[in-house]
Amino acid sequence: MVYLILLVYLVIRVYPYVFSPVPLGYDPGLYLYLFRTYSHLAPFAYTSLPTWIQEVYPPLLPFVVRFTSFVVTPEQILIPLVLLASLALFGSLYYLMNSLFNKKSALVALSLLSVSMIQYRFYWYYYVKNIFAASLLLCLVVLLKKKSRLAWIVAPALILLHQPTAILMVILLLVH
Repeated sequence: MVYLILLVYLVIRVYPYVFSPVPLGYDPGLYLYLFRTYSHLAPFAYTSLPTWIQEVYPPLLPFVVRFTSFVVTPEQILIPLVLLASLALFGSLYYLMNSLFNKKSALVALSLLSVSMIQYRFYWYYYVKNIFAASLLLCLVVLLKKKSRLAWIVAPALILLHQPTAILMVILLLVH
């Protein structure tokens, strides 16, 4: 059943690219600029970038993409990156719901995610940071519940990825 839901989830996300190799929304152009800019920098020289780039785009995602630029170009990573972000959200939601409740609840949550217009809009507008950060936040809930030391890696990664989601993480930590 999980595979059927995953198939529907992926078909809905791959279909727009069947007729167009260009990512959707306007954010892909900004990300492409960012990835190209980072590819010309020394690994930790992101502080030399213009202030607006530093404020809008925390360093984690461009830094990770920089290391893939030896294999693929920034243009080639745009579509796989948003699909990977969507798969990460799918997997982390399953992990959370299965850990907190049971497999049936996880299947219901995945079904709702697959047809969610709000989540699809995040995908459509190429909000990659937001989708990856939401995935990390969902995983963090389970890691905190299990008192795993991996939470000490996930929390800083979340902060370096997307600050608004990090605010939710701080609230989660205070409540926890």
